[in-house]
Amino acid sequence: MKPSICHVALVTCLFALMVSGVYCRPPSMRCRCISAVSACRRDDIEKLETLSAGPHCPRDQVIVTLKHGRKRCLEPKSPEVKLCIQRFMARNKVMSFA
Repeated sequence: MKPSICHVALVTCLFALMVSGVYCRPPSMRCRCISAVSACRRDDIEKLETLSAGPHCPRDQVIVTLKHGRKRCLEPKSPEVKLCIQRFMARNKVMSFA
């Protein structure tokens, strides 16, 4: 039994999709923060990472790495978090290039 040209074309297309990554979406293409807290202690923050909204996630995300290694998501619209971020950036002399 010979495979038809349509079967060969279908298998070839599926293989090309899997190799190109379109068929399997990478795990980084989703929101990293499922829940967020609205307060933080500036002294506990080791690293601050902000992720803007985009095709991977419809909302802005603020992720901090604490000094003991845990990561925590912060609510970017919270006034306490905004103040905490400003003080952290001032303390560490972080420059923004936006």
